[in-house]
Amino acid sequence: MDTPGSATAPGLTARPGPGDLVRPRAEAPTVPRPCGQGTRLFTSEDGPPANPHVTFITDSVGHDHARRAGMYSILEGTGEPGLNDNVVAVEPGMLAVIEPDTAHRLRREQGVRTLVLGKPAWHPDDESFDDDRAPARSPDAS
Repeated sequence: MDTPGSATAPGLTARPGPGDLVRPRAEAPTVPRPCGQGTRLFTSEDGPPANPHVTFITDSVGHDHARRAGMYSILEGTGEPGLNDNVVAVEPGMLAVIEPDTAHRLRREQGVRTLVLGKPAWHPDDESFDDDRAPARSPDAS
C-alpha cells in the first residue's frame, strides 16, 4: 500500500494520499512524439484514466485516434491545425477539443506549445498515421 508522500513510480514526485498524484513538469520525461516533443506529466502506467502532457508542436505527422479524444490548451504560439478537412486558427488561451476519428496535424516552424489531456490514456493500437513518416514508438508513448 502507498503511504502519503511516497514516490510510487520512477520520476513520480509524490503520492500525497490515496488517489493523488503530483509531478512537477520539470521532473517529467520529454520524449520525441509524432507531433513534436512531448513532456509526459503522467502516463497510463502511473494510474490516471487520462494522460496529460505538454507538447511542443512544429511539424506533426498527420494522425488520428479511434477511441481517444484530446483537449488541447494552447499555451504559446499561433498556428492553423488541420482537423479533418478544416483548418482553424489557434492562439494562446484557446482550447481545442479533438474528438476520436478526427485526422489532425499542425505545421508551424516557430512551434506551438500545448497542454494536452487525452482520454482514455494513449495506447499504440489506437493511433493511425496518414503517411509513411510514422515514427518508431516507445511502449509508453503518450
